[in-house]
Amino acid sequence: MSRFLVGCMICLILTAGGSGCGMNKKLSAEEKAVEYMEKKYEEEFQFTGWKKTAFGSSSKSAGMQSDSLPGKNIRVDIRETEEGNTIYSDNYMAYRLEEELSEKIEEVTGTVYSRYKIVLRISASEFPANMGPGEDATDISGDKGTLLSALIFIEEDEQRAEKLEAWRQSAEDAGLRVKGVLYVVADIGKYQDIDEENYQSRIVGEGWYKECCYFAMDKSYEFYYANWR
Repeated sequence: MSRFLVGCMICLILTAGGSGCGMNKKLSAEEKAVEYMEKKYEEEFQFTGWKKTAFGSSSKSAGMQSDSLPGKNIRVDIRETEEGNTIYSDNYMAYRLEEELSEKIEEVTGTVYSRYKIVLRISASEFPANMGPGEDATDISGDKGTLLSALIFIEEDEQRAEKLEAWRQSAEDAGLRVKGVLYVVADIGKYQDIDEENYQSRIVGEGWYKECCYFAMDKSYEFYYANWR
C-alpha cells in the first residue's frame, strides 16, 4: 500500500475521532471571551457565567475573574454586528484603576462639600469600547464615553440645588461625567466603611437619609436629569 493511501487512512481515522489533519477545534462563546481577555492583558482569566441582558438584545455580557484582581467580577461585553463580526469590550482597566477613579470624584466633591463619602460603582459605570492597557485614570475619566456611577453621601442639607449645581460645574471643569445618587444623611460617620460590595445591605429601609437626588450627566456635562426625592 502506498504512503499516500496510508496517510489518507490515518486522516480518516483521526477525523472520525474529532481531531487531526488540519481540523481546528471550534471554540465556545465562553472560550472565545476568555481568549480575548488573555490575549489583551497577557494573564489568565476564569469565566464565571453569563450576565442577564435585555430580551432580544444582540449583545451579551460574560463575567470574568482574575488572580490579579481578587474578588472583582470583571464584565466582558460581546456584541454581534450586522456584518457578522464580534466586538468585545471590558471594564478590567477600570477595576485596575478603581482607587484613582474614585479619587477623581472625591476631588470634585471636596470642592463643594466638607463632609462626604464616595462609593464608586465600577459594575454600573459605562466605559469606551476601546479602553485597554496603557491608559491611566485621567485618560479613562476624561473620555466622554466614560460615565462613572457613584453613590455620594453628604451631611449638608442647605442650599441643596445651588450646591449640586456647583458640584456639576466642578465635575465639568475636571472633564468628569457621573451618574448616581446623592444622599443627604444626618451623620456621615456612619457610612465611612460602606463600599461597592456592602452598600446594598447598608442602605435599606426608610428614615436613614433626609433627602436624595438621582442624577446623570450628558456628554456636554449638563444634568440629563437631577431629581430630588
